[in-house]
Amino acid sequence: MTAPVASTLRPAVSPRAAALLLAASILCLGINWPLMKLGLRDIGPLWFATIRLFLAGVCYAAMLLAQGRLAWPSRQDMPVVLGAGVLQMAALMGLVTFALRYVDAGRSSILIYTTSLWMVPGAVLILGEKASRWQLAGLALGLCGIGVLFNPLTFDWHSPTLLLGNGCLLLASVCWAAALLQVRTHRWRMDPLQVLPWQALLGTAVLTPFAIWQEGAPHLPLSPGFLLVLLYSVVPATCFSLWGLVTAARVLPAITVSIAQLATPVVGVIAAIVVLGESPAAAKLAGLACILTGVASASLGPYVSRSKSRQAARDAAA
Repeated sequence: MTAPVASTLRPAVSPRAAALLLAASILCLGINWPLMKLGLRDIGPLWFATIRLFLAGVCYAAMLLAQGRLAWPSRQDMPVVLGAGVLQMAALMGLVTFALRYVDAGRSSILIYTTSLWMVPGAVLILGEKASRWQLAGLALGLCGIGVLFNPLTFDWHSPTLLLGNGCLLLASVCWAAALLQVRTHRWRMDPLQVLPWQALLGTAVLTPFAIWQEGAPHLPLSPGFLLVLLYSVVPATCFSLWGLVTAARVLPAITVSIAQLATPVVGVIAAIVVLGESPAAAKLAGLACILTGVASASLGPYVSRSKSRQAARDAAA
């Protein structure tokens, strides 16, 4: 559940292999939503997120160690280790996993992908960027989609747990947007993959006291079903998917990667229907359509503006 970051390193795969990696990563992330919901039947959400982060950090470290690339973060990269470790690892994973106890998996996968919508006002207010018409239209469409999901005629406003779960998902998407805004302005010294173990382990350290406070001493269920869910969440859905997204982002156009990731909540909704038997309610599908269209518009905006600027420059030169 992290966004790819471009790297200046030479691409290691062909465009066709990058496209396959991108598709496989999206599939792994989407399927993970209902599986996490299943895992929460055996363990508290905060301990689930904490253990997942710790094992992912160990897995990343082992991969880098095997390649001879494991290194302590440079001073220049330390701010993004701290920012992403707290916001993107601890807050995002903790809030999402906690929310899954109360909110169905399909709806959760939709709401978390409102992140790109919050980046529009964040980029304007924090980075001083100017929002294009495409981005403003995307923000409006996305907000309409959220409005559909929280329709007073269909949403149970009298359920404290449902309000808490949905609120946590929206807060998680804002935390993710804040982390991505920091990454967007960061000047990397190390490969982004090299800081992942430290971000994950920092997230583990931040979540652990909250898990103890809310859920008591850790208890790791040893049932085969839970261990398979945990293994899937760590290896395919965290380590492999993030490596695949970053690798694809080095080869494919950024807009291709951004728009392709919109398939993740679609896979999540379908997987939740198949695995958990969730109902494909009309309001959920309508909200999904509005949010995905809005995110696509917000993602396309900068590229459309640049394309028009280049064309105007060519026309002027001619």
